[in-house]
Amino acid sequence: PYRMFTSRAEFRLLLRQDNADLRLTPRAMDSGLVKRDSVRAERVMRKQSEIARARRHVEKTLRQGITLEKWLRRPEATWRNLSSEERASFSDEIWDLVEIDVKYAGYIKRQHEMVARTERMEHKTIPPWIDYETVRGLKREAQQKLATIRPQTLGQAGRISGITPS
Repeated sequence: PYRMFTSRAEFRLLLRQDNADLRLTPRAMDSGLVKRDSVRAERVMRKQSEIARARRHVEKTLRQGITLEKWLRRPEATWRNLSSEERASFSDEIWDLVEIDVKYAGYIKRQHEMVARTERMEHKTIPPWIDYETVRGLKREAQQKLATIRPQTLGQAGRISGITPS
């Protein structure tokens, strides 16, 4: 499809617009679409370096007796409330990325785990001789779709519409 609705994306916290360059440029370099010594590649590497530096900063800097990282986790806290000297340490873009990563760290970690689980399912094969009508717990519609499509792995089966992971 030429258009993807993020509300329908399975891992939408990982597929954010603000981190698309960080996610996709390395893939573009691996496939030869972007040269490793290009301006774009250098910009992405510099951005990754700045994010890492900002992460170290929020992990070590104290504010109101707690680390800036813990302070940023609060719903009402935002980097925009920091002093102008502190905000000047990094660009608005870097602050936004770090704040999102800090506030949603638990959810992002959970989505990474789900991605890893999904990738493992790609390697679990389904025997070609299986009779789906004898599999207990499968709805009739799922039995029919699986029998018609005959997926080779659990990952393929999970992508069939109407088939749930359970």
